[in-house]
Amino acid sequence: TAARLACGCVLRLTEAVMHGEVRNGLAVVRPPGHHAEVHQAMGFCVFNTVAIAAMHARTALGARRVLIVDWDIHHGNGIQSVFEDDPTVLYFSVHRHERGAFFPPGQGAAPTSIGRGEGQGVNVNVGWNTRGCAKPGDAEYLAVWRELLMPIAREFSPDLVLVAAGFDAAEGDPLGGCHITTHGYHAMTTQLMELAGGKLVLALEGGYSIAATKASAGACMQALLGIELPPPPASAMETVDRGRGRGALQSARLRARFGGGGRRPACQAEAAADGQGAYCEQQGVAL
Repeated sequence: TAARLACGCVLRLTEAVMHGEVRNGLAVVRPPGHHAEVHQAMGFCVFNTVAIAAMHARTALGARRVLIVDWDIHHGNGIQSVFEDDPTVLYFSVHRHERGAFFPPGQGAAPTSIGRGEGQGVNVNVGWNTRGCAKPGDAEYLAVWRELLMPIAREFSPDLVLVAAGFDAAEGDPLGGCHITTHGYHAMTTQLMELAGGKLVLALEGGYSIAATKASAGACMQALLGIELPPPPASAMETVDRGRGRGALQSARLRARFGGGGRRPACQAEAAADGQGAYCEQQGVAL
């Protein structure tokens, strides 16, 4: 019953956003959904709520293209499997990969998983390999947003943005071990509001600290409402700025490989935290 209600809540919010009843929204639901496969439950997930919402938007609500952003610390294998051959849904996941050792195990979450068939190039995995390194935080995630996600998303031009909003990459989460602050989540959400005419739906996924999940989700809601947070710590922005010149130089080369004539952004990027920022590798290109 809880899984059916969670799925129904996300569907109803998606309908409200697409029909113009509300500008955007956050569905605070449990259980999560992004691991659920078509024929089986997995990883606490019964119904893949975000995937179902994307399909509903495409088939019944008039959305031609849907962007799904998954910032849960775990890769959304279920979402990827549903849309890996669908060119109308772009799945962009940022997660811990640890060279296949992090849940869900295997190479499905690797940067080389870019979709197949007609969907090749609209599946983008940024996998953190952090063993022996500092874990990523605001600077690394905002660098990924600036250099990869936002340029690809603008080219894809979605009619709706759905977020599999797990908060287990938040500062203080005991499982994720990463360091996204409330400022980071606020900034990430604010940037996504620039897409799809502001049609943005966040659906709660993972999170293993009630305090961290509450603070992070609250920051996202403030962003959705247009409420500003106090300025972030200077150190985080300085870390982002240190890589700005180097990243800008390489990002044009990366983005040139994303678009198939402006149609199918493709990325085989591998990201890792090295204690100084984020880097992405695409056939030898590093940020």
